[in-house]
Amino acid sequence: MIEKRGTRHYESGFGFDFQSKTTTKWVQEGGEIVYDLEADAYNDLVGRAGTGVLPFLLVLLCIPKEEAVWLDVSADRLILQKCAYWLQLDGVLTNNEATKRVRIPVANVFTPTSVAAILQAVKSGAMQP
Repeated sequence: MIEKRGTRHYESGFGFDFQSKTTTKWVQEGGEIVYDLEADAYNDLVGRAGTGVLPFLLVLLCIPKEEAVWLDVSADRLILQKCAYWLQLDGVLTNNEATKRVRIPVANVFTPTSVAAILQAVKSGAMQP
């Protein structure tokens, strides 16, 4: 987290770790993004809950199924279609061998504003490892 003291910016020491995934294999059901996360990746995320010094988040970039529309590039802009969502998982390890379904609230869009809010939650203690 970057903070300001007078005219100087400095790193506060508060942060989070994350595992990022990009997928076309997602669906939106009501107010949730539904994704079948690899079981090992799920266990990595859940296994860290409450044990580390930094929260560990899943950041899921959801892209359209049609590869031709993933990216729009011109001299004036670079646009990646759809968006990323974040989730902090907790719970028990899964015994599933292939995947574990996760549901991410659509409100958890991963943006600069949400990153700042996550960092503030870490700093205040509202988000724990």
